[in-house]
Amino acid sequence: MFTMKKFAVMTAVGFMASLMVACGDDPDEDCTDNPSLPECQQPSSSSGNGGEVWTLDDLTGAGWAAKYTVTLGDANATPGSFLDIDTLFKGGSNIPFTISTVGIVKDKIDLIYDGTNLFTPVGCAVSCPTKLKNAIAGSTSQSVFYTLPSNVTPATSASVIYNNVASYQQVNNVGVTAKGVYYLQTSANWYALILVGAKAPSGSGQTLQIFIGYDHD
Repeated sequence: MFTMKKFAVMTAVGFMASLMVACGDDPDEDCTDNPSLPECQQPSSSSGNGGEVWTLDDLTGAGWAAKYTVTLGDANATPGSFLDIDTLFKGGSNIPFTISTVGIVKDKIDLIYDGTNLFTPVGCAVSCPTKLKNAIAGSTSQSVFYTLPSNVTPATSASVIYNNVASYQQVNNVGVTAKGVYYLQTSANWYALILVGAKAPSGSGQTLQIFIGYDHD
C-alpha cells in the first residue's frame, strides 16, 4: 500500500541523491563548458611596478621635497615642449611652455622634449629640431642631465643620489626609453629625478607623461 509516509521517504531519498550527484560533479567540467561563469573567472593581476611605464606611485624614494606629473608635447603639439622645473614647483603658470611662449623664460628652461629625446638647452642648441632650437636661441640655462647607475631606482632616496652626483657623467641629451630614469640639475641648481611614463604613439601628438621628484633642500 502506497502511503504518504512512503512517499515522504522516497522524496527525501531522491533529494539526497540529487545532492550527492551535484556535489560529485567536477567543477572544471562546468568551467570548460561555461567559462564565462563568475566562479570560473581568474582574478586579474595589477601591473604595479611591473607595468610597462612608471607612474607617480612608483616614486617612493625618501626625501623628495615635492612630486609632480607633467605632460609634454613635441615640436608640433600642445602642451608645450619646454619645461622650467623650478618654476613648476613654485606654482608657476603656463607650464610647459610652447614655442610661442618660451622666449621670455628661455634662460630658466631645464629640459626640452622633441618627441624622441629630452634635451637641456645646451643640448638642444646642438641637436634639437630647428623650431625648438630657434625658440630658445641664446638661452643661458646651465641645466644638465646626469647618467645614473643601474642600482638607482625610483625607490632610491634623494640624499643617496645627491651624495653620489659627483661620480655621475654629465650629458645634455637623453633618449626617452620605457621606464627610463633620469637625474637633472636644474637651471637654479636644484635637482630632479625624472621617470618616463606613457608616451602617445606617433601621429597622435607624441605627448609624453613624466613624473618628477624635486629636491630643493
